Amino acid sequence: MSSSSNQKNLQKPKRPLSAFLIFCRENRETIKQQNPNMKMSELTKQLAEIWKSLTDEEKQIYQDQAQQLKNEYEIALRDYENQNN
Repeated sequence: MSSSSNQKNLQKPKRPLSAFLIFCRENRETIKQQNPNMKMSELTKQLAEIWKSLTDEEKQIYQDQAQQLKNEYEIALRDYENQNN
């Protein structure tokens, strides 16, 4: 791969976070503070359990954020592709 194609890849928009990953990002530190000795794999499992227990209404805020990020990503990707074609 040439350095110019590496440069292109660095400019390519990153895929947006899913609703679950947004939830994890927002709640990881709280769970970690409550369980300071918990391993990362256990922490992730705990976050998944909490996510599964949320109601659809509770998940909606994260799904809305994920949809907004997806919309922004699609626009950025379209711009990127137009500039690089």
